[in-house]
Amino acid sequence: MRLFRVAIIVLICGLGYGQQNFELLENVVRTGKLEVLKQAIDKNPDLLTYENHHGYTLLILAAYNDQPEIATYLLSKGVNVDEADTSGNTALMGAAFLGNTAMVALLLNAKANVNLQNYNGATALHFASTFGKVDVVNTLLAVKANPFLKNNLGDTPSMSAIKQGNKEMADYIENYKVE
Repeated sequence: MRLFRVAIIVLICGLGYGQQNFELLENVVRTGKLEVLKQAIDKNPDLLTYENHHGYTLLILAAYNDQPEIATYLLSKGVNVDEADTSGNTALMGAAFLGNTAMVALLLNAKANVNLQNYNGATALHFASTFGKVDVVNTLLAVKANPFLKNNLGDTPSMSAIKQGNKEMADYIENYKVE
């Protein structure tokens, strides 16, 4: 615990851009230490543009780690909701993959592009349908996610679901009616 406190002081005081300090910053996001993040960003606003070696931004890390308060704060500071990692995945895609409906809704409310495709052509709907995340599929379809977009293999989200043995999900997507 003492080491973590020292790490927080390092971040807040802005004592450098070394790899260890970036790992500390990621840990602050992963563990939901919003006040520490605010202090660090107030001291050094350039941290808002941080990306790790995978291209994960602070918003993507917040989405992957179910940290809605961190995500809300970052969005309020103007981070790009559609910023992608080195594979073209966005925070929305990560939240859809994990089945985090609340995070998906938060990102959609921030105007995330529901039909953005990663470098493999997959959308948030591809991720949610492939991994059987029904509530996320509902949320995405309700905001007009395109169920006919194909990934680089030529698969629509329902075809991806079938390949994972989830015919019910495929049928659901194909029969979905926008109200």
